[in-house]
Amino acid sequence: MHKFYKLTLAITIITLITAPTPAQASDITPITSFEDLQKIGREAGYSLNGNYELTNDIDASASRNLTGGFTPIGGTFTGHFDGNGYKITGLYISRSGLSNVGLFSSVGEGGAISSLGVEGDSIIGNQAVGGLVGRLNGGTVTDCYFTGVVRGTRMTGGLVGTNNGGTITYSYSAGTVMGNYAEIGGLVGGSLSGDIIYSYSTANVIGMTSLGGLVGDFNSGKISGCYSAGDVNGSADAVGGLVGSSHGEVTDCYSTGRVMGMEPIGGLIGTSTGNITNCYSTGAIELIAIAPPQFMGGLVGQRWNNMGAITQSFWDYQTVGGYSTYINSFDDGRTTAEMYRQSTFVGWDFENVWRIDEENGYPYLAWQSGGVTSASRDRVSRGINKNSFAPAVTVRGKMLNVKTLSSTQNLQVRLIDMRGRTMTRFDMTGGGNMSLNKISAGRYIVDMRDMETGRRFSSPIVLR
Repeated sequence: MHKFYKLTLAITIITLITAPTPAQASDITPITSFEDLQKIGREAGYSLNGNYELTNDIDASASRNLTGGFTPIGGTFTGHFDGNGYKITGLYISRSGLSNVGLFSSVGEGGAISSLGVEGDSIIGNQAVGGLVGRLNGGTVTDCYFTGVVRGTRMTGGLVGTNNGGTITYSYSAGTVMGNYAEIGGLVGGSLSGDIIYSYSTANVIGMTSLGGLVGDFNSGKISGCYSAGDVNGSADAVGGLVGSSHGEVTDCYSTGRVMGMEPIGGLIGTSTGNITNCYSTGAIELIAIAPPQFMGGLVGQRWNNMGAITQSFWDYQTVGGYSTYINSFDDGRTTAEMYRQSTFVGWDFENVWRIDEENGYPYLAWQSGGVTSASRDRVSRGINKNSFAPAVTVRGKMLNVKTLSSTQNLQVRLIDMRGRTMTRFDMTGGGNMSLNKISAGRYIVDMRDMETGRRFSSPIVLR
């Protein structure tokens, strides 16, 4: 009994000494200004493993006046940054020769970014470029978003450039993501490993190969309960509405954006060796190649060596465009009317995961309608509505028309080609028409910035 008491006491003491303790209020450093943000990792008392929280929205537009813009928080952040539901606006970074570029250069094991919005200007880097995090190495990103323009060469994403073992949940991105080469995605550029759950992107994606509306290259891990709605514009192969190249598990996801590129190309995934379960796609496909194509799918363009199973997943063959007769035989196409019916989706969980307004629309995820109760999920869902109020863009011939939200909305408008070059720019108040007669025919992105709020919107167009 005496010996047992000694052993119990020893274990208790060791536990008290070694067990991690939650951060106390006195351990948290408040970030109240752009100047405070610049101190993290650079000044005493602002270590890279500290605990920080925003106390208010921060205007970072002064970063435009700095050489190269804001210096990313780095090397590797392993602390906790709680945005507390606030946002950082006007963030500008222009470091085309630097890799690991974002608000945070790199977030490592144990590092966590939560409840933070970044409404950026432009984030420009070389490799591993993201609006929020350049490189996520085992850390977590929860309830975060980025809106704006992100540009790099490869491993470039709207929120995270590259993910290696990290977890991203309840987060989204909007705007435009551009890369000169490979692994370009609306939310994440390249994901070597890790999970992406309950997240989405409406960003338009422009690049060369391994392009996806949500993730460019997905090597392993899990994507679950996610969707993408932006257009994906590739000049080479492995292009997909959700994922360009996938070797992991994709479950309960969908994509609706238009997809353009060379084969293999798919409405959901360009090329895949992983399992795909309970997914669908509805976006049109435009092929850049000599017909007839061999690796094109309304859902998946190519199953490499027939690896990976496709289970209860569908595509709308009435919306794919003029290539429906060339679609792979393993893709299961349905009519729009069938896609509007719950009975089509046998085995799908319409109680906890999915919802559908039968005869009126496609299935959507439960968290989009508040079906999953959580402050984080609610904020992601609100983001869907917030980003739907973008200016309306139409084009007739070479006449561009922009219809704004109000007669007083001031926009800075840029026309960007498929290589990311600005062809022309102009300011506009209350919408109107603009002649583009001096611009060559082709595909472009209309990038619009609200001069009052700093929010960015983008829309693809074709000049004929």
